[in-house]
Amino acid sequence: MHPNSASDKTGQRLGRALLVYLVMAVAVVTLAPFRFSPEPVNGLTTIGGAFDLVMNVVMFVPVGFIHQLSRPHGKSAWRSALMMGAALSALIEAAQFYTPGRYPSLFDLATNTAGAGLGAWVATLALGRADPARTVRTFAVELPLMGLVYLLAPLLWLVGLGSEGAARASVFLPLAASAGWIIGAEAGLRYDFNH
Repeated sequence: MHPNSASDKTGQRLGRALLVYLVMAVAVVTLAPFRFSPEPVNGLTTIGGAFDLVMNVVMFVPVGFIHQLSRPHGKSAWRSALMMGAALSALIEAAQFYTPGRYPSLFDLATNTAGAGLGAWVATLALGRADPARTVRTFAVELPLMGLVYLLAPLLWLVGLGSEGAARASVFLPLAASAGWIIGAEAGLRYDFNH
């Protein structure tokens, strides 16, 4: 497909719209309930464990992934995905200085940035291996369902953030199941295609 084709430009516009939506979803997840103080109420924290590392990376992987997909074909954008992830994370961490109950952290900044870079890298790998016609057939059913997941994801994250312990971790199960479903569908199609 020619990089300046109408379908490529439409895909880039849709990708950018989805990217804006994901950025807003991340802002909702990280800043809700939006109660800001006029004075800073928090300082930098050094708190960060394995759970925080995984959740921070996972939350920014879709941002980097969609950022890469919204670029013209053939142009790797992992560096700009890293910069965008760092800028978005820095804005969120700065806002958390004024948000009671939130704790800004350089650890969060680093892991969020890494998540955006990882997402762009995964998208680059996926684009290099994808057969456009087969991908469209594979996702014909999954795309509307993933649209629903994208709409429900911020709600699930908010509910999960209000939970404690295992309930907080289990809120990501539907997202993981959806990702597994898509990967399984693609793997099954490749198996059927090769045999």
